[in-house]
Amino acid sequence: MPIYEYCCQECHQRFDRLQTYAEYGNKTVSCPKCVSDHVQRLIGRIRIARTEERRIEEMVDPSQKYPQ
Repeated sequence: MPIYEYCCQECHQRFDRLQTYAEYGNKTVSCPKCVSDHVQRLIGRIRIARTEERRIEEMVDPSQKYPQ
């Protein structure tokens, strides 16, 4: 089950909520601090898996990639 991050628009408390895919968008989420249901979902960072070769290529100086 994914963990979704929210921010309360009333008290500005940030909190996480563990929800199933079926619950997301169908179940009301309320703030654990002030019990307001005026919350906004925050979009977190994502991770991209890269190979070792790709990481090394990204570290190369761009001017050295394509010799003239």
